[in-house]
Parts: sequence; C-alpha cells; structure tokens
Amino acid sequence: LCTQLVLPSNCSLCLEDGSELLLNPTSYRAFRNEAFNRPSFIVCNGKNVKITGLGTINCNGTELFTRHGRKGRIRALYFQDCQKITVQGVTILDGAAWTTEYISSKNVVIQNVKVISNIRILGTDGIDLNGVNNALVQDCFVCSGDDGICLKSTNSEDNLNSVTVKGN
Repeated sequence: LCTQLVLPSNCSLCLEDGSELLLNPTSYRAFRNEAFNRPSFIVCNGKNVKITGLGTINCNGTELFTRHGRKGRIRALYFQDCQKITVQGVTILDGAAWTTEYISSKNVVIQNVKVISNIRILGTDGIDLNGVNNALVQDCFVCSGDDGICLKSTNSEDNLNSVTVKGN
C-alpha cells in the first residue's frame, strides 16, 4: 500500500512484471499537494521522468469513490509543466477521475500502456493530453467511463501542438 509518490526530475520508476503499486484508500487526504492543483497518486513537475515496465499502478478508485464520493476522486498519474516524459508498458487500474493527465508538458511519450477504469464512475477519462506539445500516444488500450484519449487545452496560454495518436 502506498500514499502519494512525487517523482523528481531525472527519475525512472520501473515496475517489474507482476508488481503492483496499490494506493492506500485510508490516506486519500494526503493526495492534495500544494504544488499540484488536483489530488493524484503519482505526481511530477520535472524533466526526464520515466515510468516503465510491465507492472501495475492500482489507484483503488472504486473503493475511494464508494467511501468518499466525489471527494475520493483522484488521478492515477498527474504530470504538470513537465518535459521529456515517458510512460511505457505499465497497466493503470481503477482511476476515480481523469485517470492520467499530462498538462502543459512537452515531449511526452505514452506507449503500450493499458488504462482500465471503472466504467460506472463518470468522468474517468483514460489519457488526457491538456495543452501539451510534441506528444505520442501509441499502441495503448483504454477502457474508461468517459473519454478514452482526450486532446484539449483548458488554459489559453498552453495550446495543444504536434500530438500523434496511433495504433490504439
């Protein structure tokens, strides 16, 4: 069981096949971080960060939502103002909000990732690219209660540019 993980710049998190990071549902209040405006399990605002491997990130979203309602909605991954991000090979389970969000970031690669959320919880987008520049989403599988792969720009200062989505 884990609480929030904050990944610094120049960090690699490799999840071996069969391994699982499981969010502790009793500590959900710890997921509000002053540097990030959205409650999240794994957060980053650095450079050169990789999450790779064949393991699982389990957000425990169904239990959080059952216990706490809308207040229990957190993201599995939240990257804000990042550069050179790679998420590859992992499985991300049971998000209770937008499951993964990449916001105002550059040079993002998301490959061979599985995102599986509870389809009965509305608003559980799979992959949200929000105001990113130079991103690739390739060979991913998404099952969610809302948008599978969502391309948008919610901030007028950060336009969405050079995004490729293929083989999904």
